[in-house]
Amino acid sequence: GALMLRLLPLVRFAPWLVTLALLLATLLTVPAFGRPAYWLQLGQQHFAMAALALALTPIIITGGIDLSVGSTSVLVSVVIGALWQRLG
Repeated sequence: GALMLRLLPLVRFAPWLVTLALLLATLLTVPAFGRPAYWLQLGQQHFAMAALALALTPIIITGGIDLSVGSTSVLVSVVIGALWQRLG
């Protein structure tokens, strides 16, 4: 009864609270997660995929994706991956 009424406003923040709890749990269990070098390396390793995902997100959300966009994105990601591996 009364406890439920007091907790009801917190339901609105549930996704943020769960995210914060997961972040804290990860920081406590994975020591590398708290080091800045980890985040820099992560950014370097996954930059190409993140850039591609960021560019395609509005297209997917608006429902404008078709096979040509998907094929082009796969081709571009393969070419970028091959160049990245060869050129460093």
